[in-house]
Parts: sequence; C-alpha cells; structure tokens
Amino acid sequence: RELTRRGVVFALARVKQDLLDDLEAYGLVESVGRELIFPTLPTAVAAYREWCRTR
Repeated sequence: RELTRRGVVFALARVKQDLLDDLEAYGLVESVGRELIFPTLPTAVAAYREWCRTR
C-alpha cells in the first residue's frame, strides 16, 4: 500500500513454480497482484513496454 501511495509499481520476474506456491501460501499473490508476477524476464519486459505504450 505504501508503494502504491507513492506511485511505485512492484512486480516480480523469473518467478518459478516453487516461489509462486510460497507466495500463494502466504497470501502474497493478491498483495502483489497476479498480473504483476511473471515467469520470465522477457514476459515482464513485454508487459512493461505494453504498460508504457498504453499510459
């Protein structure tokens, strides 16, 4: 919430299944936002570029 208030977008890249499982177990997927968790760096970069394009 603090990051959002300051205009910071937090995202995760290169998230493997075991980390995703842990994030889900602790309820952090919803905190981060499933749409901001990426399995690879290229998918994160592509999403960022699309986000910049549509701003």
